[in-house]
Amino acid sequence: MIYCSKCGKGLPDDAVFCSGCGTSVAHTDDHAKKKADSINKKNSRCPFCNAQIDSFSSICPYCKERIGRAEISNEIRSFVNDYQSASSEKEQIKLIKNFLIPNTREDIFEFMLFATSNFDADYYAQHLYVEDVSDAWLAKVEQCYQKSKFVLTKPQDTQKIENIYNKIISDVEKIKADEEEKISNTNRIEKKKRQFSRNKVILFNVAKIAVALIVLGALIFTVWLIVDKNCIPDENELKVGFPSSDLEDQQYTDVIGMFERSGFTDIEAREDGWNLFKKSGTVKSVTINGNDDFSSFSIFPKDAKVIIYYYK
Repeated sequence: MIYCSKCGKGLPDDAVFCSGCGTSVAHTDDHAKKKADSINKKNSRCPFCNAQIDSFSSICPYCKERIGRAEISNEIRSFVNDYQSASSEKEQIKLIKNFLIPNTREDIFEFMLFATSNFDADYYAQHLYVEDVSDAWLAKVEQCYQKSKFVLTKPQDTQKIENIYNKIISDVEKIKADEEEKISNTNRIEKKKRQFSRNKVILFNVAKIAVALIVLGALIFTVWLIVDKNCIPDENELKVGFPSSDLEDQQYTDVIGMFERSGFTDIEAREDGWNLFKKSGTVKSVTINGNDDFSSFSIFPKDAKVIIYYYK
């Protein structure tokens, strides 16, 4: 706990202003260092058992594996100091990308351990498609591993680096697989939603077409009733039953029989000249009350005058 320099009120270690009098709280360098060390320890992990450890621990207190040496090279120490004092994640990413990994066996081990202990798999999972510090560390781990293949000569050294690298890659692949499964599940759900929406649109369109057909059918039926009503003869009328165009070129005697069977009572046959190309007795034209262009639905009185004109 720290105390306000003006009113003496007790404040949390990370307080910026006094909650009592509002005075700005000035932190000592020692306090800032302790806070940075605390953050450092929280973010560092053992590459073998993944336990949270001090970044500069030489032996993991949990699994007892050796993870570093007491003294590190000036290049790595300078890099670590710069990284820990960086004011933003953007600056940290730039430092990681620009750092040249030393070529000595000890420095490769030291940097690999420092890089893997700072790589946060959970943070990486939460920022999978965003360039962040976890991506920078992962790229540097890959670079360090590839460099070790050319620098390290002892099989046991190569194997140790490879074990550390494989563990990191295994975690990353699991994270990506889990994320892809989530995306796949999300895509399936979205696909079902889209299909459901399409089905709704199709059903709506089918319903509209059905309604339109019903309305059209009702309209046609209404028109038919109106037309049919006008085409229904009363007791003193007859429906012809055949059009005038079908009577031409038939024998007039046959046509007389057709009208008689229809119920017409006043039927007359008349000769109307001759035609070189027509047979004698074939119908030239027929009129009903003077109308020579009637249809099968035409209605006339029973006693309408029917005149059948035929060739000699």
